[in-house]
Amino acid sequence: MTMTTAAAAWLLSAVDPHGTLLCLLAFLLAVVGATRLCSGGRRRPRPPPGPRGWPVVGNLFQLGAAPHVRLTELSGVYGDVFRLQLGARAAVVVNGWSSVRQALVGQLDDFASRPNFASFAQYADGKSISFQPYTAMFRLHRKLATRGLRALLAGDVAESVVRREAAALVELWTRRGDGDGPVDPAADVTLSVGGVLYSLCFGQHADIRDDADYREFVTETNPSTELFAAGNQVELLPAWIRLFWRRSRRRQFSERMARLVALNARKRREHAATAPGDGEAANMLDILMRATRQVNETERRQVGLTDDHLLSTTIEFISAGTDTSSTTLLWLLLYMAVYPDEQRRIQRDIDDVVSGDGPPTHAECLRIPRAEATIFEVMRLSTIVPFALPHCAVADVTLDGYDIPRDTLVLINLWSVAHDARIWDDVDDFRPERFLTKRADGYVVNRQMAHRFLPFSAGRRRCIGEVLGRMQVLMIFATILHKCTIRLPEGCVPDLSPEFGDLLKPRPYKVCIDAR
Repeated sequence: MTMTTAAAAWLLSAVDPHGTLLCLLAFLLAVVGATRLCSGGRRRPRPPPGPRGWPVVGNLFQLGAAPHVRLTELSGVYGDVFRLQLGARAAVVVNGWSSVRQALVGQLDDFASRPNFASFAQYADGKSISFQPYTAMFRLHRKLATRGLRALLAGDVAESVVRREAAALVELWTRRGDGDGPVDPAADVTLSVGGVLYSLCFGQHADIRDDADYREFVTETNPSTELFAAGNQVELLPAWIRLFWRRSRRRQFSERMARLVALNARKRREHAATAPGDGEAANMLDILMRATRQVNETERRQVGLTDDHLLSTTIEFISAGTDTSSTTLLWLLLYMAVYPDEQRRIQRDIDDVVSGDGPPTHAECLRIPRAEATIFEVMRLSTIVPFALPHCAVADVTLDGYDIPRDTLVLINLWSVAHDARIWDDVDDFRPERFLTKRADGYVVNRQMAHRFLPFSAGRRRCIGEVLGRMQVLMIFATILHKCTIRLPEGCVPDLSPEFGDLLKPRPYKVCIDAR
């Protein structure tokens, strides 16, 4: 017996000569031991820290007009992983390069599902890829869509369509001339990008701008995505508040989405009458129709994947792709007007590489590293998708030492990754050279740095249109600067601050477009 044990025994005998306290202590220890044994020795849950919220609304109204920035600031107080109460839902926010990559890539399946938002079920009539929970049906749908897009990109169809639409865009601008004065490029860029995606989905048409269906499909997508984003915020509120919250806005979203679904169904019926059998597939709808005939019927039935699921994929390609690629190009044009020296450097590189008067080929564009580096830097600074689509935990999991229960809403703050001062020097400065590496024979793109921000997300939910999106933006951007110079109107004070909505878009602006 040690001195400490002996002293404790003497003290107990002095204050409790009959052993009552000792028996009570032994009983309590037995109860604690039995409790731990019954619980399997499990430790107490360790939830992430986070700010206090208000009754009913939680932390919703503490996020301000720029929630991506506010949540990044809160990560400086509570750490890269913290919790919020967003109305009726508990949420975990993940910030910073290290934690976001761990959540999406290091724990590949743990956060791969989606919350059960009603608006998710409305998008594409509930048959989209992006908004489905992480199930066997989702995995098969994504695999078939990815395979189809890869097949479309393997030939020269996609590149020829991008070159055609890029050439049509610069021809429109140069034909207008200086007499028309400053122009807002938003509508022209959106129709050009949408023209690429519409042609790739439904067929290649040289006179696409005269196609009423094309104009309706493309112009309807932007309002739909804006309404969709607003719908998510509503769903975070308690059900009794949702009954009175912007009912007209939600009804408008539903009506627009229904029109898109109906238009897509009509295009499918028209296409079925003229599409090739098992010959060469000329567009995405051909490929998807073929997939409905070739995929193992038993497997499809087991997971619940229908023809409607596969053939609704075109809605998602056009809707998501048009908005994101056109917004990226609008930021690029604005930055070129604000930074004319960088624009001239890119134009010199283009002139050194591109042969002839036609739009640059994709191979030529890949030999213009400064153009790619500038795209990466503008994408990093603008971070047009500040949050990945909402994720949720597929099981009780742990992230950065914190316990996250099954079905918890998980918000991935992509803006915090692109603006993580631990990764990026001079994080708020426009410096395309950060994505360049100097070699003896010139500059090359620093691919390692290009992978340090996540404009297309990562992991199981990484955007399947990433390759097409990158190619489209690079080729259209290079074609514009090959044929045009973008400048600010006289006396214009540029504003590089974004408008927060479904995407971080530049505020409406006008530029002068001069033919070179």
